[in-house]
Amino acid sequence: MKIFVLGADHGTGERETLESIAVEMKEIETIPVPAGHIRTINEIIAVTEDVFCMTIRAGSIILPGFMASLDGLIGEIESAGLAWMHLRTAEDSGSLQAKFRPGEPGPVLWNIGLIREGKLTFPETGELPFDWLVEWELMHKLSLIARGRTVAVPHWSPSNRKSKDWKRKAEEWAKLAPLVCPAGNVPASLTEKAIPELTIVLAAYNAADYIPWAVKSIQRQTASEWQLILVDDGSTDESPRMMNKWAEEDPLRIQVVRIESNRGKAAALNAALPLARAPWLLELDADDWLDPVCVEEMAHKLQSVEKDTVLVYANHTVWRQDQAAHVSLREKHIYPEEINMKQMLVSGVPLAPRLFRTERLRSLGGWRTDDPAAGRLYEDMLMIIRILQTGKPFFADGCYYHRRVRANSITRMHQDQYTQWCQWVEEAYLQ
Repeated sequence: MKIFVLGADHGTGERETLESIAVEMKEIETIPVPAGHIRTINEIIAVTEDVFCMTIRAGSIILPGFMASLDGLIGEIESAGLAWMHLRTAEDSGSLQAKFRPGEPGPVLWNIGLIREGKLTFPETGELPFDWLVEWELMHKLSLIARGRTVAVPHWSPSNRKSKDWKRKAEEWAKLAPLVCPAGNVPASLTEKAIPELTIVLAAYNAADYIPWAVKSIQRQTASEWQLILVDDGSTDESPRMMNKWAEEDPLRIQVVRIESNRGKAAALNAALPLARAPWLLELDADDWLDPVCVEEMAHKLQSVEKDTVLVYANHTVWRQDQAAHVSLREKHIYPEEINMKQMLVSGVPLAPRLFRTERLRSLGGWRTDDPAAGRLYEDMLMIIRILQTGKPFFADGCYYHRRVRANSITRMHQDQYTQWCQWVEEAYLQ
């Protein structure tokens, strides 16, 4: 059996974990796996003759007696036909881990045969925005084909060091757990003739590092009445392959539109508009994601909007991604119930989520591509301004969208151009 030490960074925590394993489990091979290198595990278990493997987080300590209990744990996995066994401490609720490292999994024993049988792998870069969700995600996927079990084991201890941004970790875990550990089964798909409650459009250009998480947030909605249109805007990365795979797995709800050469966000959204089947269209940016109750809650609130409502919006949660790709929870962005377009332009923060009445989008001819930004930037702001000249907005009080603000995002790199574009918008629409 091999032990994979996740979150390895050549630091003190990794060294302590490796030393504790070497003392208690002398004959077992340990393999450090840094963040972003999960593929190493998949490559090894694809060819290994081992029946089981174990993952453990760097900083966790194996204590005397663990090896003696391991045979019994593996025997339990074999006799019960378990896919995984997650080990927690005996005093989980009051432990340092619960306080300083909430959501971080304990050691997990994995049944390699069932991983292969389910044609599953440990989630790699792009599928999850947080390295510490890897074990939870695979446990969930395996649980769809076989049982798993969480047991209290006294012969290990979690790291006693505070994680980065530890004060926010509990809130982060509360927001992420419903996505990686959804309660119950995901609802069934649409029937062939059913009209979805929402059409969700995700347009992407070379966004393979982000779209798996965005799409996962749609697939794990608590309501099934959605349509997803994926638009590949001339990508040269893995995005087209990913999109086609999702569409093959769920053809009644997911469609793919392929644009051969990159034309920009507005053109990509226009390519999706003729395929929209729902009365309302939600635009999801490729690096953002939806709260799992978004479709259910929005569909409920849409029942009370008036006929002249053309735009529905709500609050969102802001996550910051730094230059090192570390993502952390920041704040909840709360909108006023009345929209002031000039203030929105000054702030540069678009409405998210934003739902447009589909028929009104079509009557407007879709998104403009002849503005000074050629529809490549600020298309969201421009559509909000244009559509509100034809009807009124509705504020759906709640927080159903997660917005990732990246340090290197294309919009943040064109601030001078944005200022000039705002001047054009004010002259063209807001005089």
